[in-house]
Amino acid sequence: LLPLKKYKNGTYKYPAGTIFFTCYTSDFFLPEMKEERKKAIEIINERNDCMFFIITKRIDLVDIDIPDNVELCCTCENQKQYDYRMSIFKSIKAKYKSLCIEPLISSINLGDLTDIKLEKIVAGGESGYGPTIRPCKEEWVVDLYNQAKKLNIPFCFKQTGSKFERLNGYQSN
Repeated sequence: LLPLKKYKNGTYKYPAGTIFFTCYTSDFFLPEMKEERKKAIEIINERNDCMFFIITKRIDLVDIDIPDNVELCCTCENQKQYDYRMSIFKSIKAKYKSLCIEPLISSINLGDLTDIKLEKIVAGGESGYGPTIRPCKEEWVVDLYNQAKKLNIPFCFKQTGSKFERLNGYQSN
């Protein structure tokens, strides 16, 4: 309910133009969150003077109309998931769309994206600790950057993750 908080004088504590990251540490489209999702959409519609950023790997479970003040971000971690999720993501009506390739755990060929307008592509390695952390390779990041540049899509490399393998052979753990 953060977007609806008001001062005693009735004005919103968060002014027009504020960007809210919705369900940032979970997934907005978890099946068991249907009632909460309805309430969230009501809030998003009420605060149509703000932007809401929704990230999901469950693009196949999108069951709502996406309001115009939402940037819907689909996550993909490898080519198999990219191919599957993008085929669905392209068909979803949303004014603003972006792609998050995180954790980047393999090379990804973005292919032809002329049938979708992406605001940006964000990539990053897997964070955490222990033997199950999968590496992110610099060559994959450079390749994604070059593909995004060729497609005229802004690109941001967010983080190396816990296990980053550099082109020169150096590995961070």
